[in-house]
Amino acid sequence: MRLVSTLNGFLFRQGTGLALVAMTALTTGDVLLRWITGRGVVGVIDATGLILLLFFFLTLPHSWSVDAHVRMDLIYDRLPRVARRAVDALGYAGAVVFVLIIGVRALRELPQMIASGVASQTISIPHWPVAAAIGALCLLSLAGIVAASLERGKAEEGK
Repeated sequence: MRLVSTLNGFLFRQGTGLALVAMTALTTGDVLLRWITGRGVVGVIDATGLILLLFFFLTLPHSWSVDAHVRMDLIYDRLPRVARRAVDALGYAGAVVFVLIIGVRALRELPQMIASGVASQTISIPHWPVAAAIGALCLLSLAGIVAASLERGKAEEGK
């Protein structure tokens, strides 16, 4: 499980950092070009949209590994132990369903995307590499969820 956590942390730090730099550079370049020449860069919206999608899925695996997902801690911390366990179980179950539905769908669509050439509207950026990355990141999220639930279970037993 440590390998999963290390990999998720690396992808979070390096992947999201690169994605933010790329989106910022593309957007800034487009704005400056529009300001100077009156014309923007064709396809910036396509590219930044796909990068933003990847950014979101790069954050998911790490958020589960470090227990940084959204939860109402103000209320959660006041709940009895049994209720906290139930809330945790419901959260883990919801997360598993979420990443499985998206990951399986992304991977199932890959052959069709490749065969039909599904791409962005403006400059035809192929969607299949993004779908493959989303599928892989969903699998890492699933591993992160399992690791987080096991770690939380160990911590609860120690109390």
